[in-house]
Amino acid sequence: MNKTCKKILQTLIKGGKGTQYICAYDPAWVGLADISIEDMAQKLSMPVEDIRAASKFLVENGYLEYQKAGDRKAGFHLSYKGLNWKYYRREEILRYIADKWVDFFAAVISLLSLVISIIALLQGSK
Repeated sequence: MNKTCKKILQTLIKGGKGTQYICAYDPAWVGLADISIEDMAQKLSMPVEDIRAASKFLVENGYLEYQKAGDRKAGFHLSYKGLNWKYYRREEILRYIADKWVDFFAAVISLLSLVISIIALLQGSK
């Protein structure tokens, strides 16, 4: 998750309506939503295209859900996962570490071996 995604999630959370804070894609929905994508882009000082791309990524990863008007995607809002994104992000990191602990352990042993070798080399040159 990059900074753009984090800023979008933080903006939606700061809206104070939980999962009911809606950002509108569709200009017809601007009056019904809490913020338009253009306003969000201006607020975050980013291009609208970046907000759209990041919101698509966030939907694909479960942090946002589309707000639909019939068959059209009128906007997006937070999912439960998006509302608690820091918890889920921490869980992803811990899962990654649990999967890679052998690699981390091997790296530590290699680093210790390098340090011991350098110390032995320096002591042998005296």
